[in-house]
Amino acid sequence: MSADVHAEDEDGDTGLHLALMKRATIATEINELEAPTIYGIFTQLASRTVEHLVALAIACYLVQEGCSLNKKNNKGKSPLDLVQDTVMADLLQQYVTPRSTAHESLPRSLTVDSDPSLQSDSDGSSTSVGEKRAPAPVECAVCSELGEENVLFEPCGHRIACEDCSARMKKCLRCGQLVTKRLTQGLFLSFFPFYFFLSFLFLLFFIIF
Repeated sequence: MSADVHAEDEDGDTGLHLALMKRATIATEINELEAPTIYGIFTQLASRTVEHLVALAIACYLVQEGCSLNKKNNKGKSPLDLVQDTVMADLLQQYVTPRSTAHESLPRSLTVDSDPSLQSDSDGSSTSVGEKRAPAPVECAVCSELGEENVLFEPCGHRIACEDCSARMKKCLRCGQLVTKRLTQGLFLSFFPFYFFLSFLFLLFFIIF
């Protein structure tokens, strides 16, 4: 499944913003078989005198895949604004490709709908999102995979990671709060038929007796 590296959260942060903002807390091992490209970048960076190699390798990969270093979030901060180390900034810029700048030149009307309640069909007609459109996929801030929903962290209420990545998190990467519970819509739906069956049995019992 391919991921949209330009996807943003409610704060306007892309995966690149988050990787750089949380670089001090990202210390997971990079598996060569699961992420060969990121692992290759990591080994190249290992010879450099720079901190937070894992987060930097992920950030360089995102830049290489087309994530813009100049995209500003809702606070007006670009990924480069989040980097104080000039060595790290230079390394990030070395991975800039034509894809990294192509998205910046697109008109806003092609990247963000002018009216969030309407979307245009191929014939030019406007259709309410709730009528025909399925919910837009959301991106995991860690692995950048797209899915139907991210896991809900409690008690902070943030949804930033997919089920696989959230299972390895003890703290929320957004706010740093300890995660006491992880909730997914699928977990609720998996128990719903069971609850429905029990309700049916109780109803049947009262009708008979």
